[in-house]
Amino acid sequence: MAEGVIWELKEGTAPPSAPGYKTMLSETLNCTPREFFAAFLSDRSTFWKDVLVERGDKGVKFDSWSSHSKLGTVRSVYFVSPVKAPIGPPETRCHQSQRYNVYENDHLVLETSQVMNDIPYGDYFSVDMRWDVTAASRTTSLVELRINIPFTRKTMLKGKIEKTTAGETSACFAAWMSKAKEHLEIGASQQSEGSGKCVKRGRRKRSSDSASMASHDARDVREHEDAAACSTIRYPGDYASEAAVAPETLTTSVTSWVSSAAPSMQVWMGIAIIVLMLLNTYLFLAPRRSCTCQVGPTAMNGMMQENMLMMQQQILDTQQQLAHVMRGLSETAGRMAAASYDVRSP
Repeated sequence: MAEGVIWELKEGTAPPSAPGYKTMLSETLNCTPREFFAAFLSDRSTFWKDVLVERGDKGVKFDSWSSHSKLGTVRSVYFVSPVKAPIGPPETRCHQSQRYNVYENDHLVLETSQVMNDIPYGDYFSVDMRWDVTAASRTTSLVELRINIPFTRKTMLKGKIEKTTAGETSACFAAWMSKAKEHLEIGASQQSEGSGKCVKRGRRKRSSDSASMASHDARDVREHEDAAACSTIRYPGDYASEAAVAPETLTTSVTSWVSSAAPSMQVWMGIAIIVLMLLNTYLFLAPRRSCTCQVGPTAMNGMMQENMLMMQQQILDTQQQLAHVMRGLSETAGRMAAASYDVRSP
């Protein structure tokens, strides 16, 4: 693998996204696809790392881009992300594989796939994403973000995980785009100020021809440095077919449903306890009411003993039934808590 990969076009148009991907975001940015790569994805850019650190991630590490014979240009990203869940580990190790390819008309395709190593059910799925950055005009780009959550094993929580992840990923990258626009505005402002200073110095020190030549050389150097390649390493079907579009993963949170489900479970457990108390009270009083009939002392004692035995047996049966219900509620709560995770999207 060679480092310092240059912006290199692949023949043909970009392949369509694979089945299962859903569009989560579509925004226009004031930059070309090359400028997008230079500002947010190149080895010199710290934007993505700054976003991860700002949201609370630790141990953030970005490998350098390198060329891969089959996947394009690839790198790995590692970080430790906090987990928003009342039960389970407070944080999880995350590994995100990234790759990119450039097609006709500077169509940049960035694909990522992320796994969370320490969360429950973390080995059941990954979060895959695809970015399509295309030229909308000479100075702007259309950025489209799609997400897919492939499962390698079956779980009854699949629907809930997909729904919550999609919602939180959309919100996360809306914030990401807001920061990206702000970043581009600051960069444009600084570039404008720098250009003004260069013009003044050029008037004092250089002729107009020399200044034009220097500007042209600087632009060539900047384009050469900013052009790099970006790609994910692990994707379903990547090696089977190069036309398959690889996914991208960012970490998102799926624990809000646990918080919403917990109160309702507590209510049902409370109701079960109240029912047991009322039933025990009824069973305790029922034999006494039945013994108020006009019978002799010996018959009454026999009836009371018989009713007491029946009452004790009924209480035991009721307690066993309640214990069975409580175990079922506890197992359900455990499964719900175990499914909580935080898939944070950088």
